[in-house]
Amino acid sequence: MTRIVNIMPMAGLGKRFFDNNYKVPKPLIPINKKPMFIQAAKSMPKSTLNIFICNKNLLNKFPIKDILKKEYKRNFKIITVKRTTKGQANTCLLANKLLKKNDKIFIHSCDSLIRYGKIDLYKKITNSDAVVLTTKPNKAHLKNISSYGWVKINKDEIKKITCKKKASLKPNKDYVIIGSFAFKNKKIFTNTIKNLFKSKKTINNEYYMDMVFSHALDNNYKISNFLVKSYISWGTPRELNNWRKRNARV
Repeated sequence: MTRIVNIMPMAGLGKRFFDNNYKVPKPLIPINKKPMFIQAAKSMPKSTLNIFICNKNLLNKFPIKDILKKEYKRNFKIITVKRTTKGQANTCLLANKLLKKNDKIFIHSCDSLIRYGKIDLYKKITNSDAVVLTTKPNKAHLKNISSYGWVKINKDEIKKITCKKKASLKPNKDYVIIGSFAFKNKKIFTNTIKNLFKSKKTINNEYYMDMVFSHALDNNYKISNFLVKSYISWGTPRELNNWRKRNARV
């Protein structure tokens, strides 16, 4: 039986929000009266299992488990991270022990909401080794190119994937990686991440999921681009404040 398993990494410290005087960690900041990570989880496809990877301090100080019980009943697992990992890819790999051979795996960040055709995405995963979800760049992306991952496309085929640098001389024609990814099965998920570790290539001493896909593309994995219908990011205090200005409900 093929399962769909969702993974949401939230083992980071959320330093930018604390530096801006937020009193709760980023995943728990209220969005329309619910924690941000619960609103973000609405982006994930219907699944057999939802895995949330949280740092120990978050779990000890806040009722994460109670929140998840209310939303998911029994259809979730929590993985506790006792120390800071070496990046998002390192964090996501911790879910490996809960995965089965034929699982289709969807990874989504705790700070964004996306809309897309879920049946279309499932077909794309089935026909690829892995899928990177993207959006078209806006003015903010183009002003802060080094803050994002980028995908260069030619005739619907991915030519280049980068992390925190532009993929071509015309970034306005490229696509922005939004922090959501999918893998055809456990073996591809595990091998592509471990292959990046073996390369020892890091950015700011971290392994990003964008880099997993860049490295996998260079190693002849079939990576597909999937353009989402809409994308909202609450990932920085500025993005969250701008969103709140446009929306009466908070």
